[in-house]
Amino acid sequence: MTDTKITLPESEIPTHFYNIAPDLPTPLAPPLHPGTKQPIGPEMLAPIFPMGLIQQEVSQEPMIEIPTEVRDITEAEVRAADELWLTSSGREVQAIVQLDGKPVGAGRPGPIFQRMQVLYQNFKATL
Repeated sequence: MTDTKITLPESEIPTHFYNIAPDLPTPLAPPLHPGTKQPIGPEMLAPIFPMGLIQQEVSQEPMIEIPTEVRDITEAEVRAADELWLTSSGREVQAIVQLDGKPVGAGRPGPIFQRMQVLYQNFKATL
């Protein structure tokens, strides 16, 4: 298998995500609270996810603008963080527990990550 890399000129880089939700035959079920198993709203997700991400998840718009960078962070901020996460479409969300051979925070997934993982896995179970 060979890897293929496609490089787009700036003018052809996508600016919007396609949102499948409006095209589904029935609406998606809302995310559930991990303890009560009752539906939760955006306000309960706000401590874990940025509001822009929550709005994307609940939107019924067929095209959603890809958010631009919020701000640059410094290397010092990264190194001082109690928790670091890495996300991708293939690996979901991963806690980074070590950076350049040194522990991030306590050297294990932190409490915010653990809380987010429970909510995320419960949400996935509703799909």
